[in-house]
Amino acid sequence: MTKENEVTCSTCKALCCRLEVQLIDDSDDQVPEEYTTKVDGIYTAMKQADDGWCLALDRRTMLCKIYEKRPFICRDYKENDYDCLIEREKLQSFSQIALPVEFSAPIKVIREKYFLEVLSSKHNKADFEAWSSSIDELKGVFGPNNPWPEDVTDLSYNLKDLENHHKEFLDREAFTYSILERGSDLCIGCLYIRPCSISEYDCRVDFWFRTGHTSHVEEFYQWLKKWLLEYWGFDKPVFPGRSISWNDYNTQMEK
Repeated sequence: MTKENEVTCSTCKALCCRLEVQLIDDSDDQVPEEYTTKVDGIYTAMKQADDGWCLALDRRTMLCKIYEKRPFICRDYKENDYDCLIEREKLQSFSQIALPVEFSAPIKVIREKYFLEVLSSKHNKADFEAWSSSIDELKGVFGPNNPWPEDVTDLSYNLKDLENHHKEFLDREAFTYSILERGSDLCIGCLYIRPCSISEYDCRVDFWFRTGHTSHVEEFYQWLKKWLLEYWGFDKPVFPGRSISWNDYNTQMEK
């Protein structure tokens, strides 16, 4: 393996943090209880969000929030060894949405009452104000076990999240749009088009609208399905919590 292609934890995008991590009874693990769960009443493992990521992973920095207290298995896992490379190869096969090379994702889409614009750092204050004013309504929008939005603490934390989303867009890994009201540029929601590891689906799609603007939801949902088909060529997107229940979606994820 050349130096340029060498796998390091700093460039791997934390792919191993989507694996199940079992805590070993006779180890010196000191993982905080809020990050662990009992599996089938048999063994203890790290909790995972509904999209498979470890709950101890900071999704904005892609670093471990409990690094000094991470499980023995994580401490013992060696970067660049055989297991690391095999798992990385398997997980990377789901890291991008299948799109033609010549495809160009739109930067801006204008609708009658709102428009979509690629989410970036310039939207930080507007985005932060939108979801922070709607926390109760947005709980569980990414799944019943996902801590967002309560895990975001301030503008600087939110900014890192937006910068990551924008980089994903540029790298064609995922596509996130701010939904802005025409005339006022008020942020009223957000749209996420992401890879899905369930082979029968083209992609996973999530979206939300802030409190006071949820009247757009049904119209947006119907338009979105048509837009994804006609512009993106996706005839099998999945909308967890909408087109399929979270329970059914998570069951398919586990297969």
